Amino acid sequence: MIEATFAAWAVQAGDGQVTATVAYRDPFTNTSTTITGFGAESDFQEGQLVVRESTTPPESAATVFADAFHTFFPSDSDHSNRVIRFPQISTVRVPGDAPVDPRDFFPPLFMLELAEQSDPYNVAVQALTSDKRVLRGTAQASSGADLADRIIIEIPEADRDGLFLTDGRRYLPRTIAGQPDYLVLRKLRGYMNIRLKGVAGGGKTTLPEVAFGEDLITVQGHGDLSVSSLIGHYQPQPDGTFLWCDGPLLRAMKCGKVLLIDEINRAPSETIAILLSVADARTQLVIDDRPDLPTVHAAPGFSLVITYNEEGRGIRPLDNAIKRRFPFEVTVETDYDVAESAGIDSRLIKVGWNLLTQHDESIATGGRPIWRPQMADLIAAQKLLDAGLGAEFAAATLVAACPDPDVSTLVATAVSTSFAIPNVRPLQLGGAA
Repeated sequence: MIEATFAAWAVQAGDGQVTATVAYRDPFTNTSTTITGFGAESDFQEGQLVVRESTTPPESAATVFADAFHTFFPSDSDHSNRVIRFPQISTVRVPGDAPVDPRDFFPPLFMLELAEQSDPYNVAVQALTSDKRVLRGTAQASSGADLADRIIIEIPEADRDGLFLTDGRRYLPRTIAGQPDYLVLRKLRGYMNIRLKGVAGGGKTTLPEVAFGEDLITVQGHGDLSVSSLIGHYQPQPDGTFLWCDGPLLRAMKCGKVLLIDEINRAPSETIAILLSVADARTQLVIDDRPDLPTVHAAPGFSLVITYNEEGRGIRPLDNAIKRRFPFEVTVETDYDVAESAGIDSRLIKVGWNLLTQHDESIATGGRPIWRPQMADLIAAQKLLDAGLGAEFAAATLVAACPDPDVSTLVATAVSTSFAIPNVRPLQLGGAA
C-alpha cells in the first residue's frame, strides 16, 4: 500500500443525493485525473456510487475540478444544495501495483473535518503537484524498459494454459506493459473507455470476449450500421401495432454491460456520433424517437470498447472527438511467441517475424505499413498442415491472406524463403499458364 494525495469537494442536494469531485495524480500511471461521483451518502461510504471520469486532457484536471465545484456550489439565493466538504487536500492509502480505483477516494470525505472555503483551482493544483512519484518502472514499461525495471503481474496459474471462450476456442493471454491483457481490461471497466487498434486477425475482438464473457454485447461496424440499429426501433407486430425494441447500446446502458463496437471506423459518421454523449463524462443518452422516455443514464458497470484498423485501402481514420473519449489505446498485434506456444508451425512463425521486422523498419523510416500474418491467418494455414495437405497448401494460403497487392511479392518471397518452396503463389484451379 502507498499514500496518494487528492483534492476533493462534496455537495448534498435537498433529496440527500451527494455530488463530489476528486482530482488526483495516479501514483501508478503518473497521470492527472478528475472524477465526479454521484449517489446517496451510504453509497459513497460503501463504494457503490456512480463515477464519471473527465475526458479532458490531464493538464486540465485542476480547471475541471474548479469548474465542477462552481457548477454545484450553492448561491446565496439557492438553498437546495449545501456544501458538506469545501475543496481541500487529503491522502488515502491505495494499492501500488495497479491503477488507482477512483472509488477509494470518496469514503474518506465523510471522515474529514469540515475545511474552510478556499479556491478550488489552487487546491487542485497543490494536490496534483504535491507528489510526482512514479512506481518503479511504470513510466517506461510500455517503451522498452528492462524486464527487471517493470511492474510485473503474473498471469494467474489457472489461466496460463489458456482461457476458453463460450464457443470452445482457447485464448492464450498476452501482456500489456507486463500485465495480463484481459485483467487490464477488467480493471478499467466502468472507469475508462477502451480502443483497440490493429490489423484484422490479431485478436482485437477476442480480447474483450475473454475479458468480459457474458457481460459483453458485440456490434459489427459496417457501412449500413444506423443509429436505430444501435439505440432501438419500433418493430411491427402481427396485430398491426408497433413495439419498441431496445438496441444493443441501450441494453448495455440499462443493464450495466460492456458494449463492443468492432471495426467502428467502417460505420457511418452520423452513427459513430451518437456515442459522443454516451462516452463522455455524462454517460447519458437522449432517445429522439422516444420523447416519452427520460434521458437514459448508464448503470454501473457499463463500459465501451471499440476496435478499428487504420491500415489498408479505403479505411477512414477515427475521428479525434471519439479518440478523446476513448483515451486508453492499445495496438493489438499477434504475439508470435504466444503463437508458437499454441502449436503454430515454426515455418509460419518465421514468416511472421520476418514480415514484422520489415514492417517496423519501414515505419521507422517513414515508409508504409507492411502486411504481416496475424493469428487468424496462422491458424488457417496451420489447419491445412494438420489436415495433411502439405506445406505447399499452407504456404499458398498464407500468401493469399495478404490483402495488399503492393506488398504481395514481398510476402511471397518471405513465405518462399521460410518454406524453401520457390515461387509460392495463391492456389488456383484451371486457367494457369
